[in-house]
Amino acid sequence: MKSEKTLLVISGSSPLVVPEAYYFSECGYKKVHVLTGDGATGRTPTDVIHEFFQDLPKVEYTVHRIQDFLKLESSREQQLFEETLYRWYRHFLPEAGLPDVCLAGGFKSMSSAMQKAAHLFGAENVFHVLCEIQGKSFPENQPKTLKQMEEARAADGLRFIEMGYEPGLRSLQVLSNNHFGWECDSTSIPNEYKLIVGDTFGFREHIAGMENVLRRQTDPGSLVSTLPFPSLALWMDADLAWLEQPLDLEEDRAWVEQLPKIELHCHLGGFATHGELLEEVRAAAEGDIPDLVEPETPAGWPLPEQPCGLDNYMKLGDATGSKLLSDPGCLRKHVQLLYQHFQEQRIVYAEVRCSPGNYAKNHSSMDVLQDIRKAFHDCRERAKQEGKFVSDVNLIVIVTRRLDGDLSHITRHLSLAVTAAE
Repeated sequence: MKSEKTLLVISGSSPLVVPEAYYFSECGYKKVHVLTGDGATGRTPTDVIHEFFQDLPKVEYTVHRIQDFLKLESSREQQLFEETLYRWYRHFLPEAGLPDVCLAGGFKSMSSAMQKAAHLFGAENVFHVLCEIQGKSFPENQPKTLKQMEEARAADGLRFIEMGYEPGLRSLQVLSNNHFGWECDSTSIPNEYKLIVGDTFGFREHIAGMENVLRRQTDPGSLVSTLPFPSLALWMDADLAWLEQPLDLEEDRAWVEQLPKIELHCHLGGFATHGELLEEVRAAAEGDIPDLVEPETPAGWPLPEQPCGLDNYMKLGDATGSKLLSDPGCLRKHVQLLYQHFQEQRIVYAEVRCSPGNYAKNHSSMDVLQDIRKAFHDCRERAKQEGKFVSDVNLIVIVTRRLDGDLSHITRHLSLAVTAAE
């Protein structure tokens, strides 16, 4: 019975390396995947590979030929080969266990890239294979046919040089097979495909970035010691460089919105002062409410071009506040909309300032304070039950500052705050 093991092997102009590598495992392989260059017209080097596996019908094998890739003559071609190799290697990485990897085929630079791929993605065994016809000298001692290879094997001319186990990087092994794309066309030959070499080095660049991240962890002279949070050392170089750039109001808006936040100075009556939010609050009224006109906002609001002054700023709430929130329905809806705002802005904790006495028209200040607290509590419990973002809210009872006149309302609010706290 064949094992479930997988063999990955690259093949150059000598395709016999594939059947030679197959014999590395005494019990054979369940899957064999070959990466090679584009062959010439007529009988191609891959014919030998297909011929060998005809006698092994239970072996699942593929041959991927890199389109227009004949030989390595430049650094760019080597980079393109590595990009393709990494994608191919990751695509055929077994779901369980690691593959055996043969380094014998192709140019020396191709073997070097294969060894690096094994180091990055992992290999159960990395090995080299030698096959010689006994009694002959080079180059006559090199088998040219499957028959000669089998004869050399029978005469103990097939030898393996083992280089051992490579655990690989878990962060690369868990990448999706299609993380960096996978494009190939079927050919007229069964089990054979042409890989389309793109003009991008995305996977190579990603791997290089991850290697830099790992290097930081062991280099005492790296920038880890300068970062405010050590976990940032796990970021890629491009992301760390982005941290040094000024905030962009447009490009960084989504990122800022997703950040957890704390709101320490929020006035209950300063929310829902205009537009649709104000209309929703008014529509929730349980009794008669005054017909109030929305104050005009300064040019460029909420980022006015010129300072509007404290007096003008406070007038922006004239359509709500005590005139509207003294109605229990409006107050409840107002709180619900404010809590929804906290959720949308990912505010994990908020301190909300309020003056319950200002809303105590037909109820006591304590009743109003309890209504506010209950409305926030109900919103929080509903968020927990529905699995949504939860904001924690504390209330701060405040009073309006005065230098003269009737100061009794200050005493009343202080008494309310002390009573509620106790």
